[in-house]
Amino acid sequence: MHISEEWLTFEKEVLKQRPLFTGTVEECRNAYQATSDGLAPQYPKPEEWEVNDHWEETDGGIRLLVHTPKKAPKDTKLPVAVFAHGGGHIAGGVGPAKSAFDDKMCRYVAQNAGIIVIQVDFRLGPEHPTPAQVEDCTAAYKWCHSNASKFNGDPDRFISFGSSLGGGVAFAVALKLYDENLGAIVKGVVAMCPAAMHPFNVPEEYRPIYKAYEETWTGAPMQDGESMVVFYGK
Repeated sequence: MHISEEWLTFEKEVLKQRPLFTGTVEECRNAYQATSDGLAPQYPKPEEWEVNDHWEETDGGIRLLVHTPKKAPKDTKLPVAVFAHGGGHIAGGVGPAKSAFDDKMCRYVAQNAGIIVIQVDFRLGPEHPTPAQVEDCTAAYKWCHSNASKFNGDPDRFISFGSSLGGGVAFAVALKLYDENLGAIVKGVVAMCPAAMHPFNVPEEYRPIYKAYEETWTGAPMQDGESMVVFYGK
């Protein structure tokens, strides 16, 4: 298993440890939160971004954190990215206290791309097993599109956005909407380092080249193959 010198330096000088999201669900959650808390001081504070925040809630009770660039023209409707956070099916959340890295990324995108980014506070497993996460994000996407005028969003420029587990969810939301004949409301998908395939479901013909989980099954920084299975909820 190769680990870059840059990462080793980051572990030593910034994190002061090797973060490992391993063990039980609760232990993985605690390690995820500790890493988020450790990284938070490296980022600008929420109030330092050129972004306005406010909360919305769907008719079904799903909470949404809306980031709007401060410099956006008041008379111009903006593109909208509906965001699913990382953390597997079991960890993470919305806002700087729950996931400093996802929160920073959403603010960065809103500020520098000049778009509205909406974080979805979806339910987590194992308390809410798969596909609850996809169902919540799909419902949130529909609500945001139908209510775009509430936050000056352009209903003709909506994309599904996510990172890690959320990247896989971003794909799933788009596919689900297409299956429901609502593909026209999805103008694109941005999936960052998506968790798109469970290691136990790799088609037989691809298994000889699908080596990452095998090579990093234990001891890899942050997440190894063993903990990824926990994060997938299986």
